[in-house]
Amino acid sequence: MLRKAIIIAVLIVAILTIVYFSFERAEAESQSSYITFKGVPKLYGNYDTAVIIRLDDFVADPYYISHGFPVIPGKSTKAYQEYELDLINYLINNHPEARLVFGIVTSDNSGENNTYIWNLYREVVEEYGWEAASHTRYHQPPPRNITDILGSLKDIEDNISGYTVHTYIPPYGKVTKNELSILRENGIKIVMSDKPYEITLPKNWYDVHISLKMSDRLPWIDILRLELSLAKYTKNGCIIIYTHPTSFDWKDPEQMIKAFNEMLNIVEKGNNWITTPYELYRYSEEQSSVSIKAINSTSFYVYFDRKLNFSSQDILPVTLVFQVSGKVTDVTANGIQLQKLNSFGYVPKEGYLIRGNLLYINIVPPKSINIVIDK
Repeated sequence: MLRKAIIIAVLIVAILTIVYFSFERAEAESQSSYITFKGVPKLYGNYDTAVIIRLDDFVADPYYISHGFPVIPGKSTKAYQEYELDLINYLINNHPEARLVFGIVTSDNSGENNTYIWNLYREVVEEYGWEAASHTRYHQPPPRNITDILGSLKDIEDNISGYTVHTYIPPYGKVTKNELSILRENGIKIVMSDKPYEITLPKNWYDVHISLKMSDRLPWIDILRLELSLAKYTKNGCIIIYTHPTSFDWKDPEQMIKAFNEMLNIVEKGNNWITTPYELYRYSEEQSSVSIKAINSTSFYVYFDRKLNFSSQDILPVTLVFQVSGKVTDVTANGIQLQKLNSFGYVPKEGYLIRGNLLYINIVPPKSINIVIDK
């Protein structure tokens, strides 16, 4: 009788144990089903297309223009400076979030003949997030000597304190193998050519092609609309628009500014990320290197699985996408509450945004994130 009772007791304990662990497993599966990691988009904020606006022939020294600048002989210094200054003034007052990359021709006396110009360059870089690129010191065709190649890098970094040049825009769109080797050795990561035609992310950052040229002689508006439509469906679209803010491409500053207004109105209406070359380069490097590991059903560790090709100080927030069931009430990173965003904006920043049942988290790895859901 006692033996029978013991057997029954053992069976009851076994059954209860099985039920308990089955319930725990079902609960864990139920918890994990609330959050599903969907991936890392090709572009920050899951934008459809990256748009880079490139300006060539910004001139730091007006004296150099009137003494042998080889683009358009006979044009006055004043004409060049009016175009450049009027465009900067228009953009920072009307489209302050639209960051651009501008190629600077510096000359021998850079910073000495026009301190005002360098102060303005410093302002758009530091306060508005523009990228200053080298357009050489003398604007000569290849082959260029080392002073022409590296002189502009030094001039820019000497006049914009704490700034490092990462992008090189060669005059006439061409570089030699020797020039490219010098640029690599001196920290340049991006070389922008004048070759068409690309509407996807650059495959070779040392030969970044253009997508569209703006000028008063081209039907660029219709081409831009077509390119944006095509790029949207590539899932990693990239449009690079370039022009010369000088009388080389425009009849007068008013015509140029009107064109920029039309172009930016088109770009800003779509799901397009206005960015700069070095920013896009960094995000692309991060996107292909980021990994995520589940800690539990609501927490994840985000990290890079390989060394990045730039300083840790230059790391951008990377966008993660989760599908969630239930109301997200909080997201923390390393125990600190993240800001809830109303929109991504163009400048990458940490925070989270909810669209339907998708949760977007912008985070600078490495960090642990925790998602709180009201089920």
